[in-house]
Amino acid sequence: MPEPVGSTPQSGTVLVVDDDPITRDVLSAALEASGLHTLTASDGAEMARIIERAPVDVILLDIGMPGKDGFTITRELRDTSDVGLIIVTARDSREDRLAGLELGADDYVVKPVDEAELIIRVRNLLRRLDSAAGRRAGEEPRWRRFGSWDMDLHTRTLSRRDGTDIRLTAAEFDLLTAFVENAGEVMTRQQLLTGHRPVPFEPTERTVDVLVRRLRQKLEDDPSQPRLIVTVHRAGYIFTADVVTVGEP
Repeated sequence: MPEPVGSTPQSGTVLVVDDDPITRDVLSAALEASGLHTLTASDGAEMARIIERAPVDVILLDIGMPGKDGFTITRELRDTSDVGLIIVTARDSREDRLAGLELGADDYVVKPVDEAELIIRVRNLLRRLDSAAGRRAGEEPRWRRFGSWDMDLHTRTLSRRDGTDIRLTAAEFDLLTAFVENAGEVMTRQQLLTGHRPVPFEPTERTVDVLVRRLRQKLEDDPSQPRLIVTVHRAGYIFTADVVTVGEP
């Protein structure tokens, strides 16, 4: 599975995609002032041209834009890229938030934006995307094996034993890590919500349900009859696979 290509979290590159020039200028100025390199685009077409020629770590994406809207762009991005993605929009309904998450956004921020909070969210996402952050050669074994899957905690990749790579968003990988590291234990939605990401963008239990559904679609042979991530009525979820820690896959 390809990794997001770019700089380290301390000097990451953020692409602001918004059709409003004032919003682009304000957000890019705040990000630059915090030490993050920024690029800007006015729509999806310009965004595509930029990411073809420049490494980008995180995209801040508006929904309501001319041409393709942000939801369509999110869906298309997730077919080809693991780049960090934060939706930044004036649309604040619960349905829109959940739709963004369902399509693969890593975070969802409602305008008007608190610039300091947005910068924290961007840096948190950059840290999660940095496969080598805080890890040195010789530390604890990096691989987790369960069922027909191999999971690399260093490169944040998941693959079948036959070599097929499975694309996971940052939020999906974080949640799967929480399950794998607590295999065999019933975990409440609140435990999963607070444990798998530093700053949850939609602090409701529904967020976990949506992420679980996405993981089941990628991991389960029959998502309608899950065997790996099982719902425990009125309690939460349990990861039922036997997990083995190994030094090499």
